Amino acid sequence: MFKTKFNFASISRWLSLCLTSLLLCACSGYDMEDEVPDAGSSKKLSLGFYINVGEVDNTSTNISRATPADGEYDPGAGYENFIDLEGGDFRIYFFSVDNKFISTFTNPVIERVDIQNSPSSKTYVARTSIEGKDMIEQIKNGPTKIVMLANWHGKYLDEASLIPGETTIDQLVNNAIIDYGTEPWGAVLDYEHRIPLYGVMQFPGVNLVPVMLNLTGVDLHLLRAFAKVEVIQTEESAANIESVSLKRHNTKAYCAPLGVYHQSQYIKHTYGGDYTDNPSIPADAISDTELNVPFYTDETGLRHYVIYVPEYKNTGANMMSADKTHLNIKLENDDRNYKVEFKYYQVPPALTGAVKVGQYFDLMRNFWYKFEVTKKISDVDMDIQVDVLPYGIVDLRPSFGLD
Repeated sequence: MFKTKFNFASISRWLSLCLTSLLLCACSGYDMEDEVPDAGSSKKLSLGFYINVGEVDNTSTNISRATPADGEYDPGAGYENFIDLEGGDFRIYFFSVDNKFISTFTNPVIERVDIQNSPSSKTYVARTSIEGKDMIEQIKNGPTKIVMLANWHGKYLDEASLIPGETTIDQLVNNAIIDYGTEPWGAVLDYEHRIPLYGVMQFPGVNLVPVMLNLTGVDLHLLRAFAKVEVIQTEESAANIESVSLKRHNTKAYCAPLGVYHQSQYIKHTYGGDYTDNPSIPADAISDTELNVPFYTDETGLRHYVIYVPEYKNTGANMMSADKTHLNIKLENDDRNYKVEFKYYQVPPALTGAVKVGQYFDLMRNFWYKFEVTKKISDVDMDIQVDVLPYGIVDLRPSFGLD
């Protein structure tokens, strides 16, 4: 049985009221009898769409994607969901179905919808004005793609280099590699450590109405570029964790996954299928540096060792053991070093797609790798339990045999 950690009811009620108000108030200065403008008209039409960084409760709002039947999603927190609106660290573009640039989303207005003025916001609404016969016909007749890039730390193509009919999505992505370096991101993110986000959505033609905000009918879901790794000790543990480190990581990261041109490639409505299938790793990105994993302490006094890292290729027929990434855990009053690998320490559930105990897995963007460790006085070794979760999933311990 899956159990959510968050109560979404109050947020969802507030969200519904906010969206209703937004739709009623969004108009562009037309009279009700006005028609869609012809070519050469100075009048503009308002176009908008919803952006989801984390997941929203599906039971009381119709703007989220369906919750998979085999798992539930949690929205993430704080700067995990942050889009740098004030700093303008985002770009939105129209692309054709063959992934060729059409135009920039001009003068976009993006507003937080669910939690105003908070980096924890997981739902946003974006809107712009469109004008001109060709653009209006494109939106009306569709299909069209919207591509959004956020928190790319300035790694955008110059506007002058975006050529309609020529510039591709691949060019946007291949240009955007950020340096992660040899200092850890975590345990709690901040403005300087904002995770790059990427999303693409293809929408059908929109029945444009002059007097209101015209919604595409499809939400844009943003993928975080990093994986989240967390280590905590269980209540049954007789020894406290003194320190955690990560051996081997990638010092560079693509802001967006390679070869993702449609929402169906990462929004699959299945717990085991989301999100992308293969890590996207720049050349010469591997570092053998050992990073100390920072921690925060919760209200119960429990330490959560958390690090956000770029994707890492940890599997493959020719993968040497020395090339695999792993965690080193040190316990208080214990001279030993406990090596924890990125593999299944128990029989993996069918929904992960894994087939056996001991199977290694890659570190993938937008995933949360949660390790729970136990060291009992009578045991020589440490007991390790791992949850591999599409990012922001609630704890599924019963399904992983951790009860």
